[in-house]
Amino acid sequence: MRGWCIVAIGYFDRMDPVLASALTPLHPGAGRAPGVVDLPVQRDPYGYPLIPASSIKGALKTQAGQRRNCISGGRVACSSSDCRAVCCIFGPEPGEGDEGASAVSIIDFFPLAIPVPSLEYGYVYVTTPMLLARAKAILEASSISNMFTKLYNVIDVLLGDSREVGGHTVLAPRLRDKGESITLGLEKFTIATTSQSKSIEEVKLDNLNPLYQARPLVDNLVVVGDDVAPTVIERGLIRVTRISIDREKKTVTQRALWTEEYLPPGSLFIGAVAFTRPRNKYCNGISADASVVKDMFLELLGAASSKDTNTRVLYASIGGKETIGKGLMKLMIA
Repeated sequence: MRGWCIVAIGYFDRMDPVLASALTPLHPGAGRAPGVVDLPVQRDPYGYPLIPASSIKGALKTQAGQRRNCISGGRVACSSSDCRAVCCIFGPEPGEGDEGASAVSIIDFFPLAIPVPSLEYGYVYVTTPMLLARAKAILEASSISNMFTKLYNVIDVLLGDSREVGGHTVLAPRLRDKGESITLGLEKFTIATTSQSKSIEEVKLDNLNPLYQARPLVDNLVVVGDDVAPTVIERGLIRVTRISIDREKKTVTQRALWTEEYLPPGSLFIGAVAFTRPRNKYCNGISADASVVKDMFLELLGAASSKDTNTRVLYASIGGKETIGKGLMKLMIA
């Protein structure tokens, strides 16, 4: 059944899944909002954090332009011969008229697991049936193999056992032998008995994030019910109060105090990149199918091959605040 969505839509020639992990705190901002936090992270209608596709694509286009020395006045100089490939793959700059669309489409990055403090284990990776089901749907609509096939199988098994979770009952397949309960934040949850997921195979993500080397993802995964998940995940978010200094007086500038919200390092997201044939004026002279477009996309971003997982890996600054060390992500593309 995997791949049927691509055929049904008829718009994309191929779609490949992406795993993205936060190496530093991540701020996919939502702008100002009422409440304690002045600058919260974006959330979907169900209360889960997400990274919108527009933020990802803009960051990747800027990164590709910088690698080619194509950024001028904050825009990609599409008319330059060295920069046409960037605008062919990522699309023309806004305001240039009806010049055709890009050859890549980005799917929103949805959380797959968020590190949350645990009294017994320091921290664990929290996910939910809804997040697992959404990840499974993305994988079914994509071309998957190797590591992503293993991930699909793990998600499928976890979904089968997660029917019992909800309220104060959670699924923790690899933690059950260490105790019958687990404390997330300051709240205690009972670990449900599992039938299949206790023996799920490991998905090697060691080269995606150092945290997965110290605490393997599957070994420390906890599935909580969707009824309590937004509250539990909220406890893993980082909130920082910042100020602005008056350089002359060396004091805090009046009314310059605000609070920002970040997703913690180790947060794991799943998304996808879809590819089509070149279809804008900057692609003139480029005759390529979707596979070649994918190769151009990865080359523009400086992606490197990973021998361990047979994937391509790249780094990107997503969500802003990069000047203070935030937003660094590592992406693994099938």
